[in-house]
Amino acid sequence: MIPPRTRFATRVRSEMDAQGLSVRALARRIDPANLDRARRNLHRWLDEGMQPTRTSRVAVARALGVDVSELEEDDDDEEGDIQAVLTAWVTTIVRAEILRVAAAAEGGSAG
Repeated sequence: MIPPRTRFATRVRSEMDAQGLSVRALARRIDPANLDRARRNLHRWLDEGMQPTRTSRVAVARALGVDVSELEEDDDDEEGDIQAVLTAWVTTIVRAEILRVAAAAEGGSAG
């Protein structure tokens, strides 16, 4: 079964066609030092329906000379989600530490 083509894949394929680029040529633009890895990633994103990270979308956009917003999915912000989780985690730890220090300063023993 062929996965449905993502907005990213549709837009990248369209731009590749307009510029006359093969997957290999685009991979060379993205990461000439790691051509095979870039080519494999392109196949995953374009043919297998996998979603690239925001960092990868930026690299592809630069290689194609388009704005990264053209390659973003409407509901895809995995790095933003990770950042939100990490921010919440750090905030929780900092608050706990502030409470511990405040309790210790008041003469209590919080740990």
